[in-house]
Amino acid sequence: MSSSTSILPPLTNPLIRVNCFFTKSPRMSSTEFNTYWRETHGSLVVASKIFHDAKIQGYTQVHNAHNLNAEAAKMGSALLDFQWDACSEMYFRTWEDYRLFAESDEMREVLGPDGGKIMDTGRGVKVMVTLVDPVFSKL
Repeated sequence: MSSSTSILPPLTNPLIRVNCFFTKSPRMSSTEFNTYWRETHGSLVVASKIFHDAKIQGYTQVHNAHNLNAEAAKMGSALLDFQWDACSEMYFRTWEDYRLFAESDEMREVLGPDGGKIMDTGRGVKVMVTLVDPVFSKL
């Protein structure tokens, strides 16, 4: 293959991915947490006006697979150095779209307090912001 030929798609405008890592409330079982987060909170987020106004490109809920992380550590992988049970992941086209969402009244008055029902608020939320270049995906 020549150096000018690539099997990768052309570079696009990367998406901004905002990950919010948190731990579940100690008052909830894992089953209660998973059910509420997906069915109640997830529905509330996707149905919110600000979700659509901010033109969110994707929203996923990531659950820490503690048992698989332990297996990865046995294989020599370095793991994240903080405790987390869950991570919400949102994709935006622009930083302005993210700010519109994050600083909205709906986030402050509805979505944030609802999320607070299921998380360990004493441990807080850790945020990671990255640029995503979708090189390959079958999702």
